[in-house]
Amino acid sequence: VKAAEIGKNITWHCARHSFAVNILNGGANIKTVQSLMGHASIEMTEKYLRVVDELKHKAINSLPDIVV
Repeated sequence: VKAAEIGKNITWHCARHSFAVNILNGGANIKTVQSLMGHASIEMTEKYLRVVDELKHKAINSLPDIVV
């Protein structure tokens, strides 16, 4: 946080969440993320997929309308 000059408090949980979302967003396999995060069940890891899906929807919705 200091090296990145982030001026707010970042918790360990927030850092883990950001890590998982970023690697999923980068195309990592859900089973790989599960292993990296140390989750016992895939259901716990699937919660991060919702955030990635929301980011994809926002990106698509940000495109301008095409007028034909």
